[in-house]
Amino acid sequence: MVQDGLLVALPDLVNLILGLITSWISDYLRQKGYLSTVAVRKLTTLIGLSAAATVLPFITLAGCNSVVVVVLIVAGNGMLGVSVTGLSSNIYDIGHNYAGTLSGISNFFGNMPGIIAPYAVGLITNNQETMARWEIVFYISMALYLFGLVTFLIFGKGSEQPWNRVPKETTHYTETKEQ
Repeated sequence: MVQDGLLVALPDLVNLILGLITSWISDYLRQKGYLSTVAVRKLTTLIGLSAAATVLPFITLAGCNSVVVVVLIVAGNGMLGVSVTGLSSNIYDIGHNYAGTLSGISNFFGNMPGIIAPYAVGLITNNQETMARWEIVFYISMALYLFGLVTFLIFGKGSEQPWNRVPKETTHYTETKEQ
């Protein structure tokens, strides 16, 4: 029982550790001027999402070798921590004045697959949980990772957007002194 809990927590632990390491490296690359903000954001997203996508087809190839499957899942989900450095930070890069709203919208759409996935997996496997059916699930997941990656590589900005600039206040406040 305890072992199962540790195995379930392991992908998130690797995700956290890789996210922290990647954020330090990203800051170093930006501070030293080796890469621009947008280049760092796109590079970390490229590394994280492509690694997570690449692992998925190998899970079905591992068959019933539970050790290999667990290692692949830990590696794939762990690499998502690398992509978070690019994707999540980009919200603050493009619109820090609206970071709460942007985070809410991003999290809403980011969590939709978690809501839809169990239903979709049920439709695909249809009580026939064979390797062939699960392979379809993993290839669809891989395609979604790659779609997100390509979308970010094309449209990701990494710099403040014009709609983020708030006009300066023109009103003056007068202070009153108590007597």
